[in-house]
Amino acid sequence: MKKTGFLILLLLILQHVQAQKLNKEDVKSFKTVALTINNTIARTLIIRKWTTPIYYKIYGTENPVYDKMVQQEAASAFKQIKQLTGLQIQPVMGDDSVNFSIIIARADKLGDVLAGEILNYFKAKKGSQIYYSTNHESISQVTTLIDPKQYSERQHVHTIIQIQIASAMGLFGKLTNIDNSLFSATPGVLPINFKAADALKIKTLYNPKILHEMKEKELDEVLKEL
Repeated sequence: MKKTGFLILLLLILQHVQAQKLNKEDVKSFKTVALTINNTIARTLIIRKWTTPIYYKIYGTENPVYDKMVQQEAASAFKQIKQLTGLQIQPVMGDDSVNFSIIIARADKLGDVLAGEILNYFKAKKGSQIYYSTNHESISQVTTLIDPKQYSERQHVHTIIQIQIASAMGLFGKLTNIDNSLFSATPGVLPINFKAADALKIKTLYNPKILHEMKEKELDEVLKEL
């Protein structure tokens, strides 16, 4: 019954998002979270998004109860992302095809589970929870961190996983003028289903007219049509 209610609510949100048009504030907030600095081309603002399938794996701890909780929350978030983006998304068991890694590890134990460039990034960017890399076609690799010491309660695990997964779709910016959003600097505790305003941002990014590495001026022309 609980699962049926979740699906009905998700369907209603999707129908609302599909019917919704971008207003001036929607465009402004979308650009805030969707445009990122490209350091290789004179620090221009560009779009980043996935155009390839996502194969995710959760690297857990020795606490099966906590690991299962993370798995359930990740599956719920990815299900909503799949509906909004049309991306192929699936969990995998092996390591060879993984391009989205969810690492459960304490901040002071990262050296036990990470190495090389990714470990150096998280050491340098203390407090950061998402590492990503791109190529000219797509976001190509994402690693997210969940510290079980920092996020011990279910509601906090739920919120941080939603934020990390939604952001890792290419919406890396933060909104400072709104609370209780996936993209807010102060998200609070989020509901099970994405809010309509958040879902609209994700769906907009994955409109086929919006391309990976599209520049701001090109994006502005497309947004006028949406």
